[in-house]
Amino acid sequence: MSVELVRDMLNYERIIAEGSSQTMVSGDIVIDEMNPEIDKILNVDGEVTLMEATVLEDKVLVDGRMSFKILYASKGENSVVKIQKADTNFKQYVQAPMAVPNMTCKVMSSIETLEYEMLSDKKLKVNAVVTLKTVVYQKCEVETIVDIKGQDLQTQKDTMKVCEFVSEDTSKVIVKGNLELPQDKGEFANILKLSAHVHKKDLLIQDGKLVVNACVLSRVLFETTKDQLICQDVDIAFTNEIMIENLKPNMKCDVSFRITDIDYKVLENEAGERQNLEIQISLDVNVKTYNDRVIERTIDAFTSSSRFEFVRENIGSIGYYNEGVDSQTIKERITIDDDLDGIRDIIYVDAKPILTETKIVEDKVICDGVVSICAVYRAEKEEDELVSYSEEIPFKSTVSIDGAKIDMIEDAIVNLEYLSFDKASQREMDVKVIVEVSAKLYNKMMFDIIKNVEEVDIEDSIKNMPSLVLYVVQPNDTIWKIAKKYCTSMEDIIKINDLDNPDLIMPGMKLLIPKKGFMK
Repeated sequence: MSVELVRDMLNYERIIAEGSSQTMVSGDIVIDEMNPEIDKILNVDGEVTLMEATVLEDKVLVDGRMSFKILYASKGENSVVKIQKADTNFKQYVQAPMAVPNMTCKVMSSIETLEYEMLSDKKLKVNAVVTLKTVVYQKCEVETIVDIKGQDLQTQKDTMKVCEFVSEDTSKVIVKGNLELPQDKGEFANILKLSAHVHKKDLLIQDGKLVVNACVLSRVLFETTKDQLICQDVDIAFTNEIMIENLKPNMKCDVSFRITDIDYKVLENEAGERQNLEIQISLDVNVKTYNDRVIERTIDAFTSSSRFEFVRENIGSIGYYNEGVDSQTIKERITIDDDLDGIRDIIYVDAKPILTETKIVEDKVICDGVVSICAVYRAEKEEDELVSYSEEIPFKSTVSIDGAKIDMIEDAIVNLEYLSFDKASQREMDVKVIVEVSAKLYNKMMFDIIKNVEEVDIEDSIKNMPSLVLYVVQPNDTIWKIAKKYCTSMEDIIKINDLDNPDLIMPGMKLLIPKKGFMK
């Protein structure tokens, strides 16, 4: 071949498989010896933590932990609210056809049902049905022909936009914070629950370095020595610098966080009182870097003696597009059912936001959800009786993302940012929550690459054509197609026919086609 092929390498991610599976996770919750026996279950809750996901042949192995928590009223004259928790590890395979080791995956989890059975006044069995959804990705590299160089060459070009995968990096971060208990609250007696999530994320993309500024909101539920049940938030800011080779300010970074461990230590102050809680949170920061490339390429070519057939391959890829955040403040006055005793004082309120439906519209991601409220209060008539009341508060969140389109892939999560409650009347309580919805969008793209170019000789009738041919324009003809058919130049056809707008040629129109070199 008397031409030179110019090649380029493209890196991209493609979805290999999507799968889902359900598993039953069971656990026994045994009340600590130091805690009183169960009189009445007030609430049962659970939380799934995904610790590791390993891609195997045609499946993904998920290692997780189910954390069960029960809220109960204790036996005795002075019934109090107690919380007992228990963790159960589980393993589950999710089928993913075409998956092979060393591919990457993303796993999402949700709790479908949660049931319990009392075995004794110190023990109960809890069963949860957990749904796992996984997407398996493959990092791919492909060579494509982008240009052809040679003499006597007529070429047609276009541009191809590709979201190119650049790199994936993970770093480990340890975040530390403190919670100091006021003097009038007594001392820390028992830490019942400690959860955390990352929010207030801000990214600074520099040459070769990504600076991540964010906060970890840690929510601590604890008992005090004054038999109080208190839930308090600690917001801990952190900065993490990640060195990423080839990173440029115009690139995009998809940053995600995974809490790997939460630890705490109760410390004494100078007076010897256990009023200081030291919190340590370990997390992984995962960064996937993408680059939007616009590639100018040759898509067709011919000479006066040869045509070229372009061998193409269609490629499917996925690329990070953008993300957004929306915060919703929800104020609700909850009226308890008539068949329940009135409120003397509120002991504890728990709130859990859940997304029920997510859809993409133009420039927006719209999320519907509910905040599941569980309130425990002391009854007005029977002041020793503890009553549990549950209600769901609906909410709608709109996350604005410029350029969002219905055919994109969304990944939305919701977190509880704030909770407060107050007694409004004997049968009413006011609840205020702030929920934050974060949504990411990914593009599913199809693009064709040129794998090879094959030279094809032209017919003798074209080689031996007269200096001028009269041609009748056919449907779907373009000047390029006509020039390629007769192995002549577009410029010569335009010039000899005095075409003001070569893009406007109509079927039935007659054109003079000059043989290559005739115009000289």
